Amino acid sequence: MDQQTILANISYLTAERLFNCIRQGIVTLEELQATHNLDAPKRAKIEELQKKLDLKDFEAWDRIKYSTNEMDFRQYMTDFPKGRYVAEAEGEIEKIRREKERIIIERAENIRKIKSNELTPDIVRHYLNQGIVDESLLKNECNLPEAIINRIKTYQPIFGENLLGQTPTQIPGGFTEVYFWGIPNSGKTCALSTILNTAHKKGYLQTGEGTGLKYLHTLKNLYKTDDNIGYLLENTPDRTQYLPFTLKKEHEKYARSVALIELSGEVFKCFCKKNTGEDLGILEDTFLTLNNYLKNDNRKIHFFFIDYNPTAIEQDSYTQSDYLEEASKYFKKEKIFTKSTDAIYVVITKSDLIEGYGTNNNLLADNIDKYMDDNFKAFDNYLNNLCRKEKINAGKYDIIPFSIGDVYCKRICKINRKPAEIIINRLFERIQPQRKTIFDY
Repeated sequence: MDQQTILANISYLTAERLFNCIRQGIVTLEELQATHNLDAPKRAKIEELQKKLDLKDFEAWDRIKYSTNEMDFRQYMTDFPKGRYVAEAEGEIEKIRREKERIIIERAENIRKIKSNELTPDIVRHYLNQGIVDESLLKNECNLPEAIINRIKTYQPIFGENLLGQTPTQIPGGFTEVYFWGIPNSGKTCALSTILNTAHKKGYLQTGEGTGLKYLHTLKNLYKTDDNIGYLLENTPDRTQYLPFTLKKEHEKYARSVALIELSGEVFKCFCKKNTGEDLGILEDTFLTLNNYLKNDNRKIHFFFIDYNPTAIEQDSYTQSDYLEEASKYFKKEKIFTKSTDAIYVVITKSDLIEGYGTNNNLLADNIDKYMDDNFKAFDNYLNNLCRKEKINAGKYDIIPFSIGDVYCKRICKINRKPAEIIINRLFERIQPQRKTIFDY
């Protein structure tokens, strides 16, 4: 019935029928009263029905007002289309809708961050504990292997600064010094851990004595399990470390003595300051120690570690290309690499990002040559000229593409031993075994 029909037939309609018309919004009680045809008993009955409805309305709302289910509020609006809480129900539906959108966006962002290694294991573990992500999502949508998920759940950070020993002022004579050069975060420490662990796994490695022994054992043991999965250091130390050890294959009679020196990235700041005539300040001791090492009579092999992303590691307005160029100026001026240098290598870390890595060696070599030309031309020219002049590496330095393996959540790695084996083989090739080793000095 429409409003006009209802108002013309008030006397013939029951209170219940009129109340239903009011509930449907066709007419109001005030409009019924204005006709003067609504008698007192019928009006009282309508008011009684309204009170009962108001109570049901309140009870229904009270049951769902804290709900997070959109359908509860939609059902309320169906049951009470003119209810007192319709506006609130609409508001709750909108809040739920916005929350659903936020969750969808956040979920997609979390998947993206996990897949792109932007989150550390402790954050992902927190997300697991809070129900923000679950193991199924990590496995099926983030493509994390089950073994990696298990490592996330048991992750304990390893802090590098607690492992460092004092830097010795000089290196004992009688064996080959192997230098790992690289600015902070260039990947040299991660590479060193895979090299030490691989040499240990193959039975080649015997550690010596020195202040860096605790650091050496920690790096060596980052991959302790048979699945070749381990944790990376939570932070990379930046203090020169001296790591003495020997390398010897099973059927060899004599071992090769190695003094591996992981140089602090701070030494590159020293070169910059020296070239600009600035005072070294607190870096003076670091610089003097380095020069003491370089000027002794031990044979030397040098590895320069370069991160594949040439602008990824910018410090004090210098890129890693700037640091290497400033270093080469100092090396040339002071004639650092001369008669005692047996070999020079450049190690490109994160080489798995280069097209051709592991699939096409010729394409990889072409891309690395272009990469060096585009980003490190001055340093490349310096090394080539140096090797020709001093007859190092048959007149040309070698480039070693390097990847530590598959890294998950920044701190968990499934090791790739092949690049480490290449560097170990270079050490076997370039260092002569001797009757006396570091243990005899």
